[in-house]
Amino acid sequence: MFKKLVKLSLVIALVFVLFAGQVLAGDVLHRLTHGDQYALILGSVLEVNEGEIEVEVKKILSGRKTPSRVAVELGNYPLTFDLKRGDHVIISVDRFNKQFTVKWGIFKVSSDDYSTLEIIDSDLYPGDLAALQHYINSGGNDNDFVSINGRTYLRNPDGTLAQIYPPTGRGMGNSKDQTEKKLEPMGYKDKMFLASWLNFIIYGAIIVFVIKSFQEILRTKSVVLVKPLLYALVIAVLLSVQGMILNGINGDKTIIYAFWLKAGVALLIGLILELSLIVKKKFFGNE
Repeated sequence: MFKKLVKLSLVIALVFVLFAGQVLAGDVLHRLTHGDQYALILGSVLEVNEGEIEVEVKKILSGRKTPSRVAVELGNYPLTFDLKRGDHVIISVDRFNKQFTVKWGIFKVSSDDYSTLEIIDSDLYPGDLAALQHYINSGGNDNDFVSINGRTYLRNPDGTLAQIYPPTGRGMGNSKDQTEKKLEPMGYKDKMFLASWLNFIIYGAIIVFVIKSFQEILRTKSVVLVKPLLYALVIAVLLSVQGMILNGINGDKTIIYAFWLKAGVALLIGLILELSLIVKKKFFGNE
């Protein structure tokens, strides 16, 4: 029984590591600007304590109503910048049992006027940062952003694109830009569609691996896992391809490095499990 628990733990550990962090680039921006939180608030800092800040809410940019004063637990978002009474912040908050916590981030801003403020401290990618600031300055109305080859655009209701990062000082209204507008977003959508489907394939490979391994584990005399190195290799290749696609969309080299790291972890775990099978067979047989 103990051996089976160890085997199950190995499988669960593999699934946890490979599933962890599978979020497409730009996902945090999308969540911030599409209401995946209790509320996105603009407030002035009243008090800063260890692990918590209290703010006076100046505006709710999106989401549900909050009290005029809220204490927000920092949770998984420890402050990476100095805050003091009188500073202004944008906070994505969630609510559990009447307690507010930071959900998708906290951002220091220049004022409590949403229409003119600037974000002055954030760890967001510059293109996402520009998009978030535009969203805030619009009062939470403009939220259809696309990233193409390292540039960030706002898609207008008529389908035209306005470049917001890097700033150009002009829209995309001439005939040449109209042609680019029709071609580039389609390429972006195609790439994101492929990247999303790769996610499903990766998850599918992991699920098949887990199901087959569980079937083997339930047998009295059997190999603990089904070809772990082969599955790990397939998953690593898919992760690398997905990273290259997302790097092409966002123009951010750190994205592909992150996916290469995940691929390396997948291979390492697969190799460890494969070696454990060899040792098991040699010294303990299939019992």
